[in-house]
Amino acid sequence: MNFFTVGFVLLSINLDFDMPLNYALKLAGVSFMYGGVKEIDSVSDGFSRLRPLIAAVCALSTLGLAGSLLTYFGLVNGMAGNIISIVLGAGTVAAVLYTQYVKIIKLMLPRHELVNDPSLLVNLAKTWKKLAIFTALGAAGDVLNRLLPVGNAQVYASVVLVIARIIMIIYIFCAASAFNKVRMDFNAVHPV
Repeated sequence: MNFFTVGFVLLSINLDFDMPLNYALKLAGVSFMYGGVKEIDSVSDGFSRLRPLIAAVCALSTLGLAGSLLTYFGLVNGMAGNIISIVLGAGTVAAVLYTQYVKIIKLMLPRHELVNDPSLLVNLAKTWKKLAIFTALGAAGDVLNRLLPVGNAQVYASVVLVIARIIMIIYIFCAASAFNKVRMDFNAVHPV
């Protein structure tokens, strides 16, 4: 669960779609998630089903890193760079959110054998839902900021993006804390 927690938090961090660091963090998160799946699957069956989804996130993050490096070094400019950033950035965010909630959290919620206190899993799910809302809002703001022409609408999209990112960062810390509580309880129940 230790690797799982670190991977979950690293996957939750979303920076601008054209920042190489955004995708590097995702790739590091994927690496930790693979280790976490192996660790947690030894205690509770079913977590190995996450591997194909984690591989999809890995593939999108790798493509995103390549695309962001192309735009960062000026090999792809203008609208083409924006389209690459939008497709790979939004795709990566969607894949991460789908993997985190539909698969990871929903897989963990009914498995009371993972922890002594199942309310920790419920708290994690509630905290993650708030994080997901602001992550999605930030992604939408990033997309609109890239698509809209320079003007008032783009300014509003930028404001939404900045506010959503600030609140998202706060909820990343909240989700990390909630996941850490699950991790500590899991380690108490299943000592290595």
